[in-house]
Amino acid sequence: MQHKEELANFPRIGVSLHAPEEAAQLAGTPATYVQAGHIFPTDCKAGVPPRGVSFLRQVCEATSLPVFGIGGITAERYPSVLQAGAAGACIMSGLMTCDHVEETMHPFL
Repeated sequence: MQHKEELANFPRIGVSLHAPEEAAQLAGTPATYVQAGHIFPTDCKAGVPPRGVSFLRQVCEATSLPVFGIGGITAERYPSVLQAGAAGACIMSGLMTCDHVEETMHPFL
């Protein structure tokens, strides 16, 4: 594997993927977690249809690594991310545009 020595210095290595089949290919790699998305509509991917919660569920079922959903994650949508089998979620726009980070994050704790 290319760059394997360089990666050995990192305690966590994330992989962003866009297909459940890609998750199955992670066995034997240095990856320690997966980001899967985008799950819901998001301004970061305007005009690109979201992959949905069923996609997230398929990714979670395809790997033993912790999976984190990304894309359009809100406090209201977060329970469905967890119900799909994800270990958690990545929140981008919500944090970049909020007035109070602690208040925004509270529902996710």
